[in-house]
Amino acid sequence: MAFAESHHLTNTQISDYVDGLLSPAEQQEVELHLHKCAICRAEVRSHRRLRRIIYHAHLRRPADTGPLHL
Repeated sequence: MAFAESHHLTNTQISDYVDGLLSPAEQQEVELHLHKCAICRAEVRSHRRLRRIIYHAHLRRPADTGPLHL
């Protein structure tokens, strides 16, 4: 995983980091980058916020009441 070309994490890298899908070496590299890059830190916060919103929306969805009869 290299950041030299774009200087920022990709959406895939951010999603994988937030979802805990990176190897320990990749995670360390991302964390080193995040320590230096406010833009990417903001993106990580945004991804985490979105994940929480989706999670809580899923918890509040109405129970399945069967098929709709139109």
